[in-house]
Amino acid sequence: MTDKIKLKPCPFCGGKAHVGSPYENTAWVYCGNCGADTAIHKGEQQAADAWNRRAERTGKWIDCIPKDGQVYFTPGGNGIYKCSECGHQEGPNSIPVFWKYCPECGARMED
Repeated sequence: MTDKIKLKPCPFCGGKAHVGSPYENTAWVYCGNCGADTAIHKGEQQAADAWNRRAERTGKWIDCIPKDGQVYFTPGGNGIYKCSECGHQEGPNSIPVFWKYCPECGARMED
């Protein structure tokens, strides 16, 4: 991580944030204490920006209801949801309604 990039403490536990680089030219930020993290971004600055915005944005998980009005679920019973702030979609292999933040934009999700 370059010296110019500053990371705010974890908005959930106050722990120290770190930058990881799982693939070439990518980065993500994670809390070394509780494990909260961002999605993988194109570069350290983009990941840091997503992390640092986390405490400033709030959103809700919204059911993705197709035009026919039906709510579709996977065989496991999980629906598809999107973030009200950035439109990021999650599911059907995860249950984002239990997530406290959006992994894409970092918005804190309201109950």
